[in-house]
Amino acid sequence: MQKGILALAALAILCVSAMAQENTASYWLGKGNESARQAYNETQNETARDLLFQEALDAFNKTVEIDPQSMLGWQKKGNVLFDLARYEESLSCINRSTEVVPQSADAWYWKGCILAELGRWQEALEAYNESLRIDPQSADAWYFKGFVFGELGRYNQSLKAFNESLKANPQSSEAWLYKGSLLNWLGSKKEAKEAADRAIELAVKAIDLNPRDDEAWDTKGRALDLLGRDDEALQCFDRAIEISPGQCMPWRSKGSVLKKIGRSVEAEAFFAKARELRCGTY
Repeated sequence: MQKGILALAALAILCVSAMAQENTASYWLGKGNESARQAYNETQNETARDLLFQEALDAFNKTVEIDPQSMLGWQKKGNVLFDLARYEESLSCINRSTEVVPQSADAWYWKGCILAELGRWQEALEAYNESLRIDPQSADAWYFKGFVFGELGRYNQSLKAFNESLKANPQSSEAWLYKGSLLNWLGSKKEAKEAADRAIELAVKAIDLNPRDDEAWDTKGRALDLLGRDDEALQCFDRAIEISPGQCMPWRSKGSVLKKIGRSVEAEAFFAKARELRCGTY
């Protein structure tokens, strides 16, 4: 009898402990992070991915409800809303995170990404500048700052930003690709080819390490497109779509090449699929 009473007491303590844990912001932050991780890894089933994003959003809502000063809670909530293309709501959350911790380079970086998606280029540039003031070595912030400069027609500054990004991370095939595209636009054909070749080289290395790296296949395809190797580019996009049909970029990339070579009706079908998958500016 005494053992039974002790067992029941121990079970009650465990239940109370579990309930107490569920009432902490850190518990829900962890739950949200796990659901978001699963969502990012779910590239085959769009419905399942959206359900996982909703689970993550619910968990992050609980996080900031328990602790309104949770910078990570607000930022993670903003990140999920960004992935759901709910940009105005995402911006509100990221703004809240910068109010809680003004010196978060990551939060200012994400603010720049959201503002860019909203087409608010000058504000996006200011957000990236603030991120880089806090962390001058952020390859991602330099990369997207270069992208924004390009949208603003400030091409020489864009090129400098891509060079800074590559200085911070010389192994970025994406940065080499966009540098090549910019050089091509500026008429520096030889340098553009060298940058595109480098992007392909790095993408191939990534594919060798992981043949199912859909982003590497897409980058390789876009670099081949830049070099005018359209058929090879289309094959890369097909491979990326086969691996991850739920990722929007390869659909948009293939549409761009099909449109370029005069297959406009086919191209529109791929653009429509990219829009369905919430393909944004980047």
